[in-house]
Amino acid sequence: MVVVVTVAAAGGGAAAGGLHVQVFFCCYFLHKKTILLLFQGTVIDLLSVTNSSVPKLPDFVFRNLRVLSLRMRGCSQRDVGHNAFRGLENTLRSLDLGANELRHAPVMPLRQLRMLSTLDLGGNRISLVPDNAFVTLRLKTLRLAGNSDVTLAPHSLRGQESSLKNLNLAGCGLRELPQAVRGLKGLAFLDLAQNNLRSVSLFSTKQKNYTDDSYVKLLDKK
Repeated sequence: MVVVVTVAAAGGGAAAGGLHVQVFFCCYFLHKKTILLLFQGTVIDLLSVTNSSVPKLPDFVFRNLRVLSLRMRGCSQRDVGHNAFRGLENTLRSLDLGANELRHAPVMPLRQLRMLSTLDLGGNRISLVPDNAFVTLRLKTLRLAGNSDVTLAPHSLRGQESSLKNLNLAGCGLRELPQAVRGLKGLAFLDLAQNNLRSVSLFSTKQKNYTDDSYVKLLDKK
């Protein structure tokens, strides 16, 4: 096992008076919770687990930790326990579960994360993002890129109408713009690269069509 810990004095805000810690794990450790006990009560800026084998993220593994950003990329992850993120409800702001083997959006585990603003589910095998998938969240950035045959249910982005600013749907096998996207009034950037779109009608009233299938920048939010 290789563990790299970077420690710096806290600069202010909620973590003032403590330490900021970045923790990088280079192999599968989550079934052995002992090492995580070392960081109880410490503010962890970034907890990173990459290129490892974590087929299922177990329940309560992060309990009693204060993690601001969690990255679990390339971990062969296929499932996330319903209570996997218990304990992170009031701290976690960024979650990266990209480049894994998830077949379903982890809707139930995410519902608890009321502070979450950035979510990366890109590069998985997700086939459906169901209605109300993120309804309890107020995301600013959502990345679904690289789920090569994903369907967004009509109300999958309900609750994100005003908060979501950046949406990445590159390489999702889209043939038309999902209905779920049309109600995103606050959207500033929409990435539609590597899809099969012929046109993009973002506003039903103005019928703005974009024939460039690479990147859409929304300037008119009226």
